[in-house]
Amino acid sequence: MELSPGDIFDAETDTVPENVTAELQRQSYSPRQCELVTESGDLVSSDPEQFYSLKLAGDHAYLVRDYNKAVELYEKYLRASTAETGGTLRDVLDSLVRCHLALKDFDEADAVCRKLIHDSVSF
Repeated sequence: MELSPGDIFDAETDTVPENVTAELQRQSYSPRQCELVTESGDLVSSDPEQFYSLKLAGDHAYLVRDYNKAVELYEKYLRASTAETGGTLRDVLDSLVRCHLALKDFDEADAVCRKLIHDSVSF
């Protein structure tokens, strides 16, 4: 096979300065926007393997001060999760304690807190 002689960069005679390219990219950029979530249940995945979505929905419910819903979602997460240790489990138990305190359900808050302390020792 015979190659014809020539400069491989001949085709690049029409160069655009980098700052012009960057400016064009900035002008055409539009950030992605997530749809607004108004109901905590909207965050729950229909896939049972995606039980982490229960934690996210519980976090949303806690954020909007729907503590009963948050307790329900966190408890569903705990029932669905097979993890016995880990940061997410500690986070869910801590959030559950806070929900019970906000609901003035001190006995339940104490029970969950004891579980959190017991599980933290075994981490």
